[in-house]
Amino acid sequence: MRKALQRGWAALDFARLDVRDPHQVARYMFRLEGGEWPEEAGMTSEVAANEVAADEEAEGTHTSPADQQAFLWGDRAPGPRMARLLWQLLQDNYSEDFLRNQFTTAMEHFEEDAVRCGEVLPSLQDRLRWVLNGVETLDRQELEMRQSGERSASCPGNRRTTFGHRCEKPAPIC
Repeated sequence: MRKALQRGWAALDFARLDVRDPHQVARYMFRLEGGEWPEEAGMTSEVAANEVAADEEAEGTHTSPADQQAFLWGDRAPGPRMARLLWQLLQDNYSEDFLRNQFTTAMEHFEEDAVRCGEVLPSLQDRLRWVLNGVETLDRQELEMRQSGERSASCPGNRRTTFGHRCEKPAPIC
């Protein structure tokens, strides 16, 4: 399937998203499913439908890693799986039967399915941002220690650190 939008890290995209806006959440879920929101691509719904039909005709040609992953994993690929989990969270129903019977990848349904986003998603986004800030802080501290010549305290033994260097200090024997 062709995609004009470059795939970024889904977690970073979610951290930057206005989770109180159902339209933005719907676009995010649609992108996770591998689609491209028509207005972002400068096309009408009819043109988007023609694009999907053309993509389905070329089903045997999967060139990008994301396309290959989606082809091999189907609904269990990371993007579609995240979209379904997010949809289930917004619906407050985690039943596999409900998912199979009610979930659709049609663009027009994503926005109405995302109505509860303002009450459900901000706390999830806050926790994700907290984790991302923590990782960034640790990486920055480790870089500063490497530049100053100090050894990383988080580097016991022969383990590789975030930046791929090996510690010279052997691991303690327990």
